[in-house]
Amino acid sequence: MSEIQNYRDLEAWQVGMKVLLLAYDATNRFPPSERFGLTAQLRRAAVSVPSNVAEGQVWNSPGVFLRHIRIALGSLAELDTQLEAAIRLSYVSIKAVVDLQNTMQSSRRLLYGLRRAQRRRLGLSVAGTSILVMLAVQLLS
Repeated sequence: MSEIQNYRDLEAWQVGMKVLLLAYDATNRFPPSERFGLTAQLRRAAVSVPSNVAEGQVWNSPGVFLRHIRIALGSLAELDTQLEAAIRLSYVSIKAVVDLQNTMQSSRRLLYGLRRAQRRRLGLSVAGTSILVMLAVQLLS
């Protein structure tokens, strides 16, 4: 395994970028009336995943990185919900987004792995992680 020089070296960022590209491709099939609705929401959530991995990594602080990983995981949950809405509204078929759904699952697994690694770096339990994230939020506010 090579040394991580920047966020672009992180597999979580690379897979997050794949999620972004696949999400944009999927939304190209949405009706024009959704341009400022579900299309925009879904794209914002997709952009948020690799963006938060990148921003968290450059801070060079395990606590801050952990906060951004949690945000990226939240964005994946938003994206999943919005994609389900698009499927139910018949804007896109399940078959058309199977690659996106699989890539989102890969992204989720990688983010969970990063979260575990950052918790270990901090020597935190799950409860300790919540306290640290709250402190990081206060510091960044």
